[in-house]
Amino acid sequence: MKRTLRNRYWIHTLLIITLVSSSCVTQKRKEDLSALGKVYHNTTARYNGYFNAKELMAATELGISASHQDNYNQLLPLYLSTVNENPQSVAPKMDVAIEKVTRVVALHPQSQWVDDCYLLVGQAHYYKQDYESAEKALRYLVNNFDPVEMAKEEAAAEARREKKKQQTSRKKAKKKSAKKRRRQYIREQKKRRRLRKKGKKVETKKSRKEEIAEAKKAEIEAAKKAEAQFEEPDNYGLKHRPAHQEGQLWLGRTLIERDNYDTALRFLNNLIQNPKIHDDLLPKAWEALAYYHVYRGDYGSAIQPLEQAIATTKGKKEKARRGFILAQLYEEINNGAQAYATYKNVLKNNPGFEMEFNCRLNMALNSWRSGNGSPQQAFASLDKMAKDEKNYEYRDQIYYAMAEIALEQGEKDEAIALFKESLSYNSTNTLQKAESYLALADLFYDGEKYVPAKLYYDSTALVMKKSDERFLRVNSLSTNLEDIAKNIQIIENTDSLLALGLKSEEELKKLAFDQLKAQQEATRAAATSSNSGPVNGARALPVGGALQSESSFFAYDDRAVKRGIREFQRKWGNRTLSDNWRLSSSSGDPFANNETTNEVVEETTTALDALTDEQLEALLSNIPRTNSDRSKAELSILDAMFDLGTLYRDRLQNNEKATEALEELNRRFPRSNYELESWYYLYLSYYELNNRSKSFEYRDKILDRYASSKYARVLTDPEYAERLANEELAVNDYYDEAYDAFNNGQTQKARDMALDARTKFGMDNPLQARFDLLHALAVGKMDGETAYKNSLNQVIAKYPNTDEQRTAREILRMLGGGSRLPVGAEEQAQGNFRLNDEQVHFVIVAFDPSINLNTAKANVSDYNRKFHRPQRLTISNVFLGNNADDRIPMLIVRRFKDRAEAMKYHDGVQQNSGEFIEGNTNYDIFAISLNNYREILRSKSIESYKTFFSDNYLGR
Repeated sequence: MKRTLRNRYWIHTLLIITLVSSSCVTQKRKEDLSALGKVYHNTTARYNGYFNAKELMAATELGISASHQDNYNQLLPLYLSTVNENPQSVAPKMDVAIEKVTRVVALHPQSQWVDDCYLLVGQAHYYKQDYESAEKALRYLVNNFDPVEMAKEEAAAEARREKKKQQTSRKKAKKKSAKKRRRQYIREQKKRRRLRKKGKKVETKKSRKEEIAEAKKAEIEAAKKAEAQFEEPDNYGLKHRPAHQEGQLWLGRTLIERDNYDTALRFLNNLIQNPKIHDDLLPKAWEALAYYHVYRGDYGSAIQPLEQAIATTKGKKEKARRGFILAQLYEEINNGAQAYATYKNVLKNNPGFEMEFNCRLNMALNSWRSGNGSPQQAFASLDKMAKDEKNYEYRDQIYYAMAEIALEQGEKDEAIALFKESLSYNSTNTLQKAESYLALADLFYDGEKYVPAKLYYDSTALVMKKSDERFLRVNSLSTNLEDIAKNIQIIENTDSLLALGLKSEEELKKLAFDQLKAQQEATRAAATSSNSGPVNGARALPVGGALQSESSFFAYDDRAVKRGIREFQRKWGNRTLSDNWRLSSSSGDPFANNETTNEVVEETTTALDALTDEQLEALLSNIPRTNSDRSKAELSILDAMFDLGTLYRDRLQNNEKATEALEELNRRFPRSNYELESWYYLYLSYYELNNRSKSFEYRDKILDRYASSKYARVLTDPEYAERLANEELAVNDYYDEAYDAFNNGQTQKARDMALDARTKFGMDNPLQARFDLLHALAVGKMDGETAYKNSLNQVIAKYPNTDEQRTAREILRMLGGGSRLPVGAEEQAQGNFRLNDEQVHFVIVAFDPSINLNTAKANVSDYNRKFHRPQRLTISNVFLGNNADDRIPMLIVRRFKDRAEAMKYHDGVQQNSGEFIEGNTNYDIFAISLNNYREILRSKSIESYKTFFSDNYLGR
């Protein structure tokens, strides 16, 4: 028994040794591997690294799908990964997957799963939206793993082995003795004589020509047989299926993202036209071709390939989604009838409830649009859906659809009310909320109601995804309207305050009481207020001028007024504007009986008596009641009206509104300080409106009253404007020369040039503030700290609300700490920084002085290992500033090849901030080029770079 066990042990050991010795030599050529070796490498490659990487890929795809929320008001995306706003979130798993399959390729290069590994590498980079790396991996796969070419290479290798075998046999034959060859020849001759005696035909020896012809014929037949043998089979069955076709599909998708349209189209067409294309890849190839056209905005051309994709799709879920997108494409080309039919077909595939709801919603709209019903019928259908309990969660979308019908019927007021109704029913659907806010913003903008338009654009920007192609337009309009809305509010609010200033003390006291009561009711109702207004967090519009200080007075807070109105109407209903409305005795008035009226009067009188002087003064503090206050208020209106008129023209190119505002300015404030400039703007605006008579009227006014002004010279001398532009260019060149001299240690030259600029270009030249700041820097370098501070204070006083003032204040703040800035270390706002997108970049993370920098560094290091493992980024510490108490601790993450790579890191941190720094740590993060980083180190300050970064990195 023991001997038997011992024998089995040795047999098993021998088998293991044989297996290892025959298979583990990874440097063997594929043709030299034994059958057992091939099994080992294929099995190990597939079920170790590749299997685990494939599982990571599947988990990533599920994660992208789970985190995505479809916006049914827009064309649904065909590929969710391309609209993933946070590709950095999938990077950790994808990097691990790439490492695993890379190890498989290194250890098992002769495995038949190598092509699948390259496919997975390309897919991983695609999901990370690193399309350049994805293209490299997929091109290598497509170029080097064509199964037909590989089969031919295998056949050629087999032919080489056979030839070698034949050569060996011939060598052995030559070694036979001559005697044996002689015997063989004699036997052949005897055989031929016997055949002749029997009268049988003896074949003569073939000629050389005949032998060559026969050999050529055999070669051609062999080539045909080989070509047929090397064609890719229709069905691989249990055999390994090459990844070549799937690689072509993914390469085509990647090239679309890389805007390499011609090559992408060639790959996709070749794949679709391949008669041996795998059944499961054909619908995907058609879908990719549809995506190609959608990506380029050619929706009509995308319809046919998407129809083919649906026709060849087997799964109901995929068929339903592609069908919904197809219906949306029909809507894009205004084919409502076909869209209706397609939505109806989608319902046959049993989509989820949300898609089914949107199908029925769009069917109601397209039934009317295609002429199969009236707007009233569509409205009734949608209203019925809204009342269905199972649709309560989707009432925001139903009312949005109803608003679209009203808008298409030209009923703008009704549409606005319905869009607001949509918002009132919206609690969590931020995508729908963005659509409703944007619709309201556009309606108010088109109606030239710029204050509510600005607020709704702000709200839209807060909830809209930054990847949305409309976001840049929304953000631009929000920015352009900011000053316009602010000036409109200044004019309206100041006019209201001036009107209130004419009222008696008793009237003001009653208004104050009503406002105080409205505020109290609004506070109680705040928790249950609706979503129909702009979202919390939309930028408030500050009122400037003499009324800039905060006030709780109702006429000064537009939103408080609106809240009060809503609460009043909710409680008392819509009432005609009239004095003593509470005392009304009209029929139906709840206060018509005398008993109730007396109670109300008594309550009001008691409350007015209870209003303290302090409360009254606080509520009425901003009302201008003296001549001096009224003059200041009117000056603020004058400034706002001029700014508004110029902004209408410069920001919105709305010449009609510009002329309206400037004409009102001149009517209300004749012979003001803005008269000349306003006339010039009126001349330009009327000219562009083709109102030549009004344009020439203001031209003549300028030439008559302001003949010596630069505007008059521009009007009479066409070359004068060009000379002005050349002078501005000369000022810029002169400043650059002076600043370069300062940086190169030529302080006296820089100081002299800064002083000479006043006489050379005049005190009103556009760069005079910069010249004065440069002069102050030179004074600080040459005359000591006291003179330095005096010069900086002069800049602060002379140039309020400018970058130069802010820079001077920052320098003074640092000097106030008792430390003198190093010579040449001061920075001038944005003037020292230069944009260089192609230069090597770093990422700076700046903290408060109280931060534990070692802990923060460990957090950032963990983040980099998780999200940026392949880049092998390094981190270093820097403390900015000389004063130990307020030095700025910073981490420098390096290095990135250019601006794009650094901003990808920056954006990834914004999207995954919870994993970047633990806790509620405050920090600022910037991408910065190498030269600008050196400038920050020289200046010992980061304040000015914040503005530069915001303008040149975040704004692009």
